[in-house]
Amino acid sequence: MRYLVPALALLTLNTKTKLVIPSTFVSSGRQLQFVADPIGGTHASISDQIYVDPGDEVTMVIPPS
Repeated sequence: MRYLVPALALLTLNTKTKLVIPSTFVSSGRQLQFVADPIGGTHASISDQIYVDPGDEVTMVIPPS
């Protein structure tokens, strides 16, 4: 089942930020997938599906296109 969620943040190039995912999206053993979609770009970066628990830290590195 796929869910659409609102954007978590708007970032500029070469930045690093820490985002907190709302608890309504994270419960024990919830599977998540992240999408980084550049404004005006043609290709989004999509993570693998991962299992997360509340309090987990996830790092996503977006390669240059």
